[in-house]
Amino acid sequence: DQMSVWEINYGDWFLVGSSSALPGGTIAVQVFGGSSATDWLALYTNSGTAPSGYLSWGYVPLPRPQTVNMTAPTAPGTYNIRLWPNNTATAAIGSCNVVVAAAPTLAINDVTMVEGNSGTTSANFTVTLTPAAGGTVTVAYATANGTATSGSDYVPTTGTLTFTAGQTTQTVSVPINGDTTPEANETFSVNLSGPTGGAVIGDPLGVGT
Repeated sequence: DQMSVWEINYGDWFLVGSSSALPGGTIAVQVFGGSSATDWLALYTNSGTAPSGYLSWGYVPLPRPQTVNMTAPTAPGTYNIRLWPNNTATAAIGSCNVVVAAAPTLAINDVTMVEGNSGTTSANFTVTLTPAAGGTVTVAYATANGTATSGSDYVPTTGTLTFTAGQTTQTVSVPINGDTTPEANETFSVNLSGPTGGAVIGDPLGVGT
C-alpha cells in the first residue's frame, strides 16, 4: 500500500518506494532509469550494506520506469529496501526504509443495562479500532440471540460500520423492548465480521445483558 513516497538519487537513478505497509501487504517500489536487466531489489531486516542476507528479492524489468511489488513481512518493524546494479555488486545504488505497522485491530465491548417496563431503550456498544488506520476500514455487525429473543426482547440489528482515516470509535445501538414480566437477566450478542481495509478483529463478540 503506497502511503507516502520519497526519492533517493544516485547519478541517473532514483528509487521511489512506499514508506509503510501492513503485515503481509504490498510494498510498491518504482525504479526509474538504467538499462541493465540485472538490476535487482531486495528487502532486508536492517540498514546494512551487504547484498546478502535479504528476506526477498527480484529483478527490475526493462524498460524503465517499472514498479516492483514486494510482499511486506508479517512481523511489524522497520525494514530496508536496496537497489543493486548487478549480481556481483558490493555497493547498492540506493536504499530506503519501509515501516511495517501492526494491523489495525477491531474490538467491541460488553454492555449491561436495565430494559425498563415499557417502550424501548438502547444498548449502545462501542467498537474501537486500534491503532487508527490511514485509510477507510469497514466491518459488518449483526445481533444474535443468547437467552434473550430477537423481536420480543430486542430489535434484531445488522449493518456496516465505516471508519474513515484517523477515526477510532463507532457505536452500534440495539433497541431493547421493555416489559413488566418478571424474568432473570437475559443476554444477546453483537458479532463483528468481514473487516476490510487491512484491519483484523481482536474481539468479535459484544454481549448485552
